[in-house]
Amino acid sequence: MNMKHAQTRFEQFFKTVRARVATLKNDYHKDPAALRKKLLVYLMAIMASSVVVMARWLLIDSGNAFAVGEQAKHDYYAVRDDVIEDAESTKNLKESAADRIVAVLVRNELSSSVGFEEECNLLLNDPINDKLLPAELRELLDAMTLDKRERVMTVVRHIHDGLLKELDVQNRKLVQSLSEKTDSIASDGDLQNFSFDIRARSRFIWNIIRQWETEPSLGNVIFQLVTILESKGPQNDEALTRQMKEAAQEGVAPSMRIAVKGSLLLEKGMTVTPEKAAILRQHGYPEKKPPVIALFLSACAAAVSVCWLRSCGKRLAGSLDFAAFGAFSWILLILSWFLQITVVRLGFEGLGLLPIISVAFLSLSVEPALNLTITAALSSALITTGTDAAGFAVSALTGCICSAVAVAIFSRKCNSRSAVLGHVTLLGLVMLVLRTLLLLAFYGTFEPEKVVMAFFFCLLLSVSVMLLLPMLENVFDIISPLRLIELTQPSHPLLKRLQIEAPGTYYHSQMVANLAEAAAEAIGLNPVLLRAGAYFHDIGKLERPQYFIENQLSGINEHDTLSPALSALQIIHHVKDGLALAKDENLPAQIRTFIAEHHGTTCLTYFYKKAQQAGLRVNESQFCYPGPAPQSRETGLLMLADSTEAAARAGSVSLRDVNDITHLVDSVVAAKIEAKQLSNVPFTLKELSEIKKALVTRLRSMYHTRDIKPLQNTQPEQEQGKDLPKDHEKQSFVALQGQTETEKRTGSTS
Repeated sequence: MNMKHAQTRFEQFFKTVRARVATLKNDYHKDPAALRKKLLVYLMAIMASSVVVMARWLLIDSGNAFAVGEQAKHDYYAVRDDVIEDAESTKNLKESAADRIVAVLVRNELSSSVGFEEECNLLLNDPINDKLLPAELRELLDAMTLDKRERVMTVVRHIHDGLLKELDVQNRKLVQSLSEKTDSIASDGDLQNFSFDIRARSRFIWNIIRQWETEPSLGNVIFQLVTILESKGPQNDEALTRQMKEAAQEGVAPSMRIAVKGSLLLEKGMTVTPEKAAILRQHGYPEKKPPVIALFLSACAAAVSVCWLRSCGKRLAGSLDFAAFGAFSWILLILSWFLQITVVRLGFEGLGLLPIISVAFLSLSVEPALNLTITAALSSALITTGTDAAGFAVSALTGCICSAVAVAIFSRKCNSRSAVLGHVTLLGLVMLVLRTLLLLAFYGTFEPEKVVMAFFFCLLLSVSVMLLLPMLENVFDIISPLRLIELTQPSHPLLKRLQIEAPGTYYHSQMVANLAEAAAEAIGLNPVLLRAGAYFHDIGKLERPQYFIENQLSGINEHDTLSPALSALQIIHHVKDGLALAKDENLPAQIRTFIAEHHGTTCLTYFYKKAQQAGLRVNESQFCYPGPAPQSRETGLLMLADSTEAAARAGSVSLRDVNDITHLVDSVVAAKIEAKQLSNVPFTLKELSEIKKALVTRLRSMYHTRDIKPLQNTQPEQEQGKDLPKDHEKQSFVALQGQTETEKRTGSTS
């Protein structure tokens, strides 16, 4: 089953690859320029990663590089406590083990008693067919009588036995002498004495001959036989001796020693042996060779990172433009690599991601920020740490864990610059503590003076975030908490113009902001962003404020003198005017989406029907806003808050109790859903319920009169101070299906 499952997975993988290649071919044929742009992004990322790798190799690794067979340029010290092999001690142990093998004796067929006895019997009975003796000696034995041959062979047997006994005595003496030597090395004299010298051997043989045989001629024959037969005895096998010594050396376990952090591994000027090179690699010292593998890995990391961010960009960009999100992510990714290599050079590896993580979470929502920072952490760790596996672990773990911690830190409110700086500094402290623990775990090092220096370095990086953030805001048109603080200040030029030129619109924007902020907090959106969007959603009314009822303080209605089509044009045009003003004032793109989408594609039904009643042939599209309909939860929520505030303001006289407010909010939400204005907004039913509750609660505080009672009120309506008609609710909300009668008559739009 496992093999089948693996085969299926491989088939799916290759099928996906083939489909992707086919898609690229189709994209190239459809739009070659777009594909070239995509490939250019990948190529630029790969080039940037290669620059970082080469910068490390030239600026950091080249000074500490070593090469096998060359002399060390400087002293190499242990970067952590380690157990390493003592090459010199291991070499001595292997030589000692080899020297214990003196020689390997190999027996032939005459070395055994059976083989010697068979040879003696052959010489006694059929000497002429012997293979060992010379022809002259065989003929001489064959010419002897059997009696003489028996006498000769008897003496030969006695001499053979005596030689074996003497040889055994000499071997024991040799072993004893070797064991008494402290260096355990046998000299050439010891090996020569393995068989006692020729003179002593000859005397020993002749002594036995004289004891057993008195005839000189037979004595010479016996001596020759013994000499030839004994030369075929045990022999020293040099090849086998060498093999045994090598086997003994291989069986010696390496001698290990503890290398304390800071202890000398290799002294300057010493030759770098393969064993020493292996130890230096374990401690992260680079080799003196081009970083081919590092370049390949960095190219893969860069390509995969860009591919990942592009693949999830459309889903994670949110209200940001996809191109702006891609460019912003790409720049932060490249910047993370260069920051990481810089801090490695300074000795603060792992801390370079602090500005990147902070900027990402201050500028983006949680999910895209988390994806971006984890991608940056893993890719920068692989690209910048070179061959140091422990360094990769420290850098990668620090970045990934702090990205997760940043979710909790930056989820809290950032309503001031001091709060932003505090959040960034807190993240820096977490990163510093985590880095210190990881260094202690992987390297076994804790240096208080370096920890103090790293602390001040984190403070410096925290301050740099405050300087980097405005630059990125202006370049990539993003919104950070700092920019939101600036946008929501009453002293903003556009807001000051609203206060003076369109005070009714300014008040309306303030009320919408209160409603939107409360609803945003209820469903987990950014309340400050909603407040900023509400402040600027109607700035287009500054061009012609007199055409909107909230600004008609004199009581004169400009629409009384205009045709329905022209009235609708004046009202609808405030969206386009607002976008133009926002562009002139350099408002962020996210704020401009609130201006464009807060009315969606709704129509001014009152003016359209008025034109029809006047007998004019008009197209309904002339009376509809250009849209688009809300595309995000933020703009959808602002539409609901805007419409709710307008409806509540128009029917405020009829709002008697909480039931009235609840019915009003329900009617507004139902009307927008029926008009399909929220079709592109991913609201859940629970979120819509929370939004309605928040709007009702805030409206109760805005319209708090004595007539408004809790829902559990059991007193009759007559006791509440006013007699209400039975069709009260219908009278209060008769205008909610399109616009209120007041809005229709005066042209006021929310």
